[in-house]
Amino acid sequence: MHALIDNAGTGWDAAWTLTHAASHVAAMFAETLPFIDAIPLLLVSADLRAAEEHLEQAHRDLPLRPTTADVGPADVCRDAAPAHPAVQQLVRAALEPVRHLRSSDPTGVAAVNLARADALICSARRQLLASQP
Repeated sequence: MHALIDNAGTGWDAAWTLTHAASHVAAMFAETLPFIDAIPLLLVSADLRAAEEHLEQAHRDLPLRPTTADVGPADVCRDAAPAHPAVQQLVRAALEPVRHLRSSDPTGVAAVNLARADALICSARRQLLASQP
């Protein structure tokens, strides 16, 4: 996971790849938890998936190839405590390229969708912070 974050860069590919990885990891951890404990991670994953869609709409040339993020075996995660730091790290990392792209003064559809992706990633981050065990 650290290699993914360290080598992501700051462009469109980085924004999509990190957002996708964060969504995937949140959903993966949620699958291993009791439903009541999984709800916050499922909401985080949903927000991040929506952010992915806005990035795809903003930049139609994205090479939509998922990158794996190795966070270890998910089956050992029976409570939410170990899941939150991994997901938080990816969410923080996903926010950086989105903010970098927004600072480059995009226009039109790209500007609107980047703003929406930014808001959804921030929503996921707040959800994580609010549900921290």
